[in-house]
Amino acid sequence: MRVFDISERLACRLVGLAGSSFRRPLNPDTVDNPDKALRAWLRAFARKHARWGYRRAYVEARNDGWVVNHKKIQRLWGKEGLRVVEYSITANDLIDQLDVLTIEHGSPKALRMDNGPEFISKALREWANEVDLVFIPPGQPWRNGFIESFNGRVRDDCLRVNQVYSLSYAKGIIGIWKEDYNSARPHSSLGYLAQRVLLKSAPTNNQ
Repeated sequence: MRVFDISERLACRLVGLAGSSFRRPLNPDTVDNPDKALRAWLRAFARKHARWGYRRAYVEARNDGWVVNHKKIQRLWGKEGLRVVEYSITANDLIDQLDVLTIEHGSPKALRMDNGPEFISKALREWANEVDLVFIPPGQPWRNGFIESFNGRVRDDCLRVNQVYSLSYAKGIIGIWKEDYNSARPHSSLGYLAQRVLLKSAPTNNQ
């Protein structure tokens, strides 16, 4: 919110965090909290080793003299919000996004995809039901020209002009870029109008 000067609502949506979770106060670090010092140690460890998980933190904590088991380190690691964000998209992640898009835009007649594991999964086949799944031949990305063109825009307009410090930071800047691409950016295919302008000028059912 501070770096990008955006609202709490948009920031929470970009990182997939419920607004109520963001506003919920953390357990107070008081003298009555027996884990205060260990929590502070874990936060310092995570700042120094941003890509390491709780297992390495447990080993280092033991080496540093903490008498604690790995289950407690894992529990506190989660409560402090120190978990590493995901590196891949699972079939369930894909289906969740398709559900959202279907609610917003209606069910698609077909999905054109490459042969990634999330696309050839049983879960997607079960979700698709009456939707045609059209797969491009392996090793022929030019057969899926629209997404290849879009991927190029993401790289050129977003990733290559920003210095990315972490996966969560990347998700933030990509999310902001996506909002701009879908609502404010002029598109040649729309006569250099923005999607937002086009939707506002479209006639309603009552007109």
